[in-house]
Amino acid sequence: MSKQITSMTRLTGQLERMFKSLNESFYDGQLDMPIITVTPTARAYAHYTPWNAWESKGEHKREINISSAYLDRPLEYICGSLLHEMAHMYNDTVLEVSDTSRGGTYHSKVFKQAAESHGLVCTRTEKYGWSDTSTILSDELIDWVLLHDEFREIELCRTVPGLIAVGVGVKAADGSAPAITATRNNSRRFVCPKCGMIARTTRVARLICGDCMEVMEER
Repeated sequence: MSKQITSMTRLTGQLERMFKSLNESFYDGQLDMPIITVTPTARAYAHYTPWNAWESKGEHKREINISSAYLDRPLEYICGSLLHEMAHMYNDTVLEVSDTSRGGTYHSKVFKQAAESHGLVCTRTEKYGWSDTSTILSDELIDWVLLHDEFREIELCRTVPGLIAVGVGVKAADGSAPAITATRNNSRRFVCPKCGMIARTTRVARLICGDCMEVMEER
């Protein structure tokens, strides 16, 4: 069972390891490691800073922030938010093209193409363009999360009572992932009582472990 994260250093370390793993799996290691920060942003799950916001010993780095206000979401959605910002980073640092307008809030088809080529499902919103990558999760991303249970402790590190989102979008020149869900996510986690196999679904289900033929318990 995952241990609860009790320090910011451990949390950012886990997010850095998650970035590296996602980078290898979805981007063939093309992205440089950014500085990953964790601060509360009320209206965005995450954001990317498209300039070298950090400098250390002559080395310059981009920044990705993961909002601490939404760390109570299921792991696949945190991974999706990080992948969203990685798509911005890919367009910015690898392709060297812009994928947002209107002060960084409107996501163009350039973003959609990068996002859907790297593990996300991207849908359009009237106000923010092709910005929604959290309503529908790809099978590819869900399968990746099921294979990387070592990051599960991120789900335990913060509890936010009530709703997990308070609005739509954020006005910032950073290509952020807007918070669009107005109620708690309905993702369900099932565990085989015999072998510990984990499965997730977004609907009510009765699952049976294919190895043990035991009915899986929702936890």
